[in-house]
Amino acid sequence: MLPLHDFQMTTLMDVDYARYVLNFERIELALLQGQKWRIHYQMKCSHLSPKGCELHGSDKKPMVCTDYNPYQCFYKRIFHSDEQPSYVRFNAERFNIFANQIEFDEHRRIVNMPDISTLFGELPLIEPIPEPTDSLPDFLSVSEANNHSDRGLPMNEEELRAQSCKGCSAWCCTRLLFPQPVPQWLSSIDHQRFLLGFPGVSLGYSSTGWTVIVQSRCRHLRAITRDGSACAIFGQDERPITCRQLSAIGCAYRYRFEQKNPPDFVHVDAHHLEEIATLYRFDTHGAIVNAPSASEIRAICLQT
Repeated sequence: MLPLHDFQMTTLMDVDYARYVLNFERIELALLQGQKWRIHYQMKCSHLSPKGCELHGSDKKPMVCTDYNPYQCFYKRIFHSDEQPSYVRFNAERFNIFANQIEFDEHRRIVNMPDISTLFGELPLIEPIPEPTDSLPDFLSVSEANNHSDRGLPMNEEELRAQSCKGCSAWCCTRLLFPQPVPQWLSSIDHQRFLLGFPGVSLGYSSTGWTVIVQSRCRHLRAITRDGSACAIFGQDERPITCRQLSAIGCAYRYRFEQKNPPDFVHVDAHHLEEIATLYRFDTHGAIVNAPSASEIRAICLQT
């Protein structure tokens, strides 16, 4: 279970964001101490074998793994012990129960949230974590969809807007993006190395900073065809606001993933990161005192 991103829930859009990410395969939320929300990605580390960690004892093993304290293991408390209100897991079903009891003011700010200790007993059980796997779903093995423009019915404004997505490969329905802070320490680079050990996880870099890219698929994605893609809840209230606000005009997903080498974005794999890491300079405390420039990072990533 790979921790990806922490966030607070204070507005309607935060609640909508939680619903949005929970539509994606292999994604779970955890509520920590009744305050902080954490997004987890369920995937087997590529270095994990039946005998254990293949990097154990080598200098290639990330420090985040080497220095982990098994005697205070957060993962055991939340994933392999009886659940407690202080650490609660959420799938889409559980979160809908929670979210339906949230109260907002006229500005869509949260004014009252359900008490998790009281609600805890009402939440349905989450199925046990299945045997870890390193296989990724085939994003293209979905059925043909009906084309909205061929129904012979008048299109509303949202459907009309969606026609500009014709021919799109549904990048926004098969990827989750999480902005990352600018690396400040040696441990920041080590954490990036740790992230890249998980199948389906990659890094992106642009002049605005780093991004973690997680390959997953929205469960409402009905089809990816040559004519475009189709959402099973398009035009319904269930569709997240986050999705409704996406626009094909200036689409960041299309810019970053459909173009081979967009001018201000590069994909960073493990091999690239190792070379980029040699360009950082650190002080005696591990703080970064000199970082590679955007042009240096881009040059490395475009070599292969």
